[in-house]
Amino acid sequence: MNRKLFFILAFSLLFFSCSKIRNDVILLIPSSQQEEIIDYFNQANISIKINNSLITIISPNVNVLINLLDFQYRNISLNKINIDNANTTRTKDGTYYKRKYLETLPNLKYIIKEDSSIPKKIYDPTHPDSIKEGKDKGYVYYPNINIEDEKNNLKNNVFIYNSILEYLKIRNIPVISIELDPNNI
Repeated sequence: MNRKLFFILAFSLLFFSCSKIRNDVILLIPSSQQEEIIDYFNQANISIKINNSLITIISPNVNVLINLLDFQYRNISLNKINIDNANTTRTKDGTYYKRKYLETLPNLKYIIKEDSSIPKKIYDPTHPDSIKEGKDKGYVYYPNINIEDEKNNLKNNVFIYNSILEYLKIRNIPVISIELDPNNI
């Protein structure tokens, strides 16, 4: 084989191998959110490798990363809404607020769902939203929201969002977005 052709072939293989490695994206995902992120990738048929808290996305295309960025942004918005409504005992429909979350669907789609868990029931007959009659008279229903969990999820979602955004910037992929400061949310 011609030395020049061999060199070009060897260089091409080396370049292809290195570019494949460089295109993989490694995300540090907190264990509390791994199930949600893994489900997201599985629903979208995206190849990943899992090693403890590290999830490697195998050669993702830009659309996958931008969609994940959007997914994280929506999670952040829902975390903030859930925190703001943790003590909301009456909404427009007359019931207590129900925690909202994203459910992943195939092909990088997701929908907002309401938590159907049992609400917190606290006896407070002087509360304006207390039950006025029946077996639960005097009780108030509060959303089943753990504020510490929501705040922790919020910080983790901001971290993941900013990590993806930083990766896209390093790759010179134009994305109109804002970097979120976890201390000012």
